[in-house]
Amino acid sequence: MFRKQPVLKVNLPGGIVSAGDLYALALAAEAAGVEQVQLGNRQQLFLKVSERESAAIGTRLNEAGLFYEDGTDQFPNLLSSYVAEGVFDGSGWLSEGLYKDILDAFTYRPRLKINLVDGTQTFVPFFTGNLNFISAPVNNYWYLYVRFPKSEIMYRWKGLVYSQDIPRISRLIEHSVYHNRDRIMGKPCTRWCMRRKPFSPSRSPKNCSCPPSPCRITKGSIKAGTGTGSAFTGARKRSRYPF
Repeated sequence: MFRKQPVLKVNLPGGIVSAGDLYALALAAEAAGVEQVQLGNRQQLFLKVSERESAAIGTRLNEAGLFYEDGTDQFPNLLSSYVAEGVFDGSGWLSEGLYKDILDAFTYRPRLKINLVDGTQTFVPFFTGNLNFISAPVNNYWYLYVRFPKSEIMYRWKGLVYSQDIPRISRLIEHSVYHNRDRIMGKPCTRWCMRRKPFSPSRSPKNCSCPPSPCRITKGSIKAGTGTGSAFTGARKRSRYPF
């Protein structure tokens, strides 16, 4: 449906948008004669615009300080389970303020898909991102499951991640992934594991019996993981991250 006309994508980090930003977006869309608006599966907005109005609406969005992409998805939206707050009995320590604090601390635009998900809810999927942060029972700590781009293999981070460290560690992992993309993305190791141990999004990731290969980022830094049921034992404050 969206192939015949330009499509603008507007990210709403965490599925959260202020009233002022939403109003500016609505005014820009109305002025451009936008008739269709769709929500994406990563909580982003898609605006179907005419060729004539494509540049004009882009100018209006820029003036409002709203980031958008025209026909591309180079910077995926950050997905969160904030939309499930108040619907399910949550973890107890997650709150609107904490979600916003973490999202506001992202001072860069991630190229990896990042999920911030309450581990006790069932509304938002857990493992659809490249960096999947899932809340732990310990206050302000998260499990991390890593899935490299162009792969379905899931790796579990070896320790819990502190809330305020999520943007920093996400940036470090992204830098390492793209710096070593030729060794990580689509290598025989990954393809071998995909054939032997296909990952189903409807289940927790299973152990991958991948043979030794140079496609590891740092030896021992990330190990093949199981589901959240075999969670880490205890939390180390300010863990020393591998890179």
